[in-house]
Amino acid sequence: YGIRPRKSTREVFPAVDEPFLRDLVRGISDADGADMNNSNPVQANHWRYVLVGSWDVVTMVSALAHHYAGVIPTVRAKESIYQLELSGVRALSFLQWLYEPRPKLFLARKYAKYLEMRTFYAQKRQMLEVAT
Repeated sequence: YGIRPRKSTREVFPAVDEPFLRDLVRGISDADGADMNNSNPVQANHWRYVLVGSWDVVTMVSALAHHYAGVIPTVRAKESIYQLELSGVRALSFLQWLYEPRPKLFLARKYAKYLEMRTFYAQKRQMLEVAT
């Protein structure tokens, strides 16, 4: 069936035309990424985006995040798997690139998390504007 063991250590970022990059990265994120709100009470409401994969995939997604969303992710090695992480508004900026304008193809649960994050930061921005 073409399934290989330890695919996250061997995957290669495929060559695709620029108009399809968001769709490809969104698909990779749907499989190996997570956007989450930290459940630690000390860091409550601290949103993060995490992607795990091979060096090739993680560094390419990092370069795309920098180029298209203007953010520089943190990349760490965890044994033979690499992890890309963005937190706070940097995570939101990257996810806005993935989901705005609203794409035709996406996982509903991942898109719902993005919308939850977007709402949180919009409300936070409004609270800061009222306070000043």
